Amino acid sequence: MDLACALARELDDLCALAWRPASSLVGVEFFCNTISHWIGGGPFPALGLTGLATAPDGGLHSEGLAYFIGQELRVEPELAEDRMLAAQLAVRLINQLVYEGRMEARQQIVAPDGMRLLMEPSINKRFIRVRRA
Repeated sequence: MDLACALARELDDLCALAWRPASSLVGVEFFCNTISHWIGGGPFPALGLTGLATAPDGGLHSEGLAYFIGQELRVEPELAEDRMLAAQLAVRLINQLVYEGRMEARQQIVAPDGMRLLMEPSINKRFIRVRRA
């Protein structure tokens, strides 16, 4: 990622970078700033290196997280009614998951608003499902 930033800054006409695992297109400055911050110890640049999509049932799921940990995140519909809050929760959890890696067992966590949540791998282990505990 650091090399991509260095190359992108050298190409005067480049305005965005494509990140295929998330099907995202990210502006050069945003990409380089978030990557530099991440490399310097900051949060994972979830907006750009992963995407968020709405599932047919109203849930929210990541796109591209599997590139880093082998699983995607799924916020169940009960937590995704408020899209902005669900996206904020997903971004925080994506950051945590990138640092912790693949999830193999159920975990109880507390959301920033104090709500107790349950995170668990799906039956096929392709998703990490997040719901109220």
